[in-house]
This record gives sequence, structure tokens and C-alpha cells, in this order.
Amino acid sequence: MKRMLLLLFIILFMAGCAEHPETATQQAAPKLPVINTYVVSTPAEEVEVKTAPVIKEITVRLVDNGFSPETIRVNKGDRVGLYITDTQSVDVSTFGISGYPVEDFVHTGNTIYIEFVADRQGSFEFGDERTTTRKGVLYVV
Repeated sequence: MKRMLLLLFIILFMAGCAEHPETATQQAAPKLPVINTYVVSTPAEEVEVKTAPVIKEITVRLVDNGFSPETIRVNKGDRVGLYITDTQSVDVSTFGISGYPVEDFVHTGNTIYIEFVADRQGSFEFGDERTTTRKGVLYVV
């Protein structure tokens, strides 16, 4: 009987000393090395949010003796994307915008894409560099 009581006492003692699952998770996690951790606090009114630039895309067609549309109006600072399609029977047309480093060749039936930033205010002639009749105007306001 004494042996049974002693055995029971040892079992209860061991059970009390064993870790419980609830207390095991409260132990400190192993320390990992910290590498370049910085905490920066900035007032909300000083936070600058940058978004991707929006491209103002316009389709321009070379038509009989001109362009459609003949005038293009954009704001200063706009990123402008022009889809230029030559619908004429001329083999190659040259498209350019005076005052901007924009110039490219357009083959009949093809479309080219030109992208630039409208960074200067004013009116700028655009068109086929080889003719005086196929012209339009870009207004940057």
C-alpha cells in the first residue's frame, strides 16, 4: 500500500511539473538577429502619395488633306499618348510636332504610338512634315 501511495504521489508530482500547452505558448520566442529595422513616424498631413502618371491617349487619323481631329487640347504637364493612323494612299507619311522632339514615320494602313509630356504652353503645329496642307494644332493650356 505504501508503495502504491508513493507511486501515486510520484505520478501526480510529475504531472504537476509537466508543461501545459497553454503555458508553453507563453514562453518567449527565440531571439532572432535584427537587421536594419527603422521606425519612422510622419504626421499624416506631410505624407506624399504618388500615383502612376495618367496618360491622356488620343487617336489621330491622317485623312484627305488633314487630320481627324484637326485640333488637340491638353493641359501643361499632361503625359500624352498619340495613336496615329495613316489612311491615305501615300506610301509613307512623316508625323511631327513643332516645338517638341516628336517625329516618326507612318506607313499607309499602319498605326504608330508617340508618347511625350506636354511641358510647354502654347499652340504647336503638328502634321506631315512633307506637305503644307496636312496640318493640325496642339494646344497646351
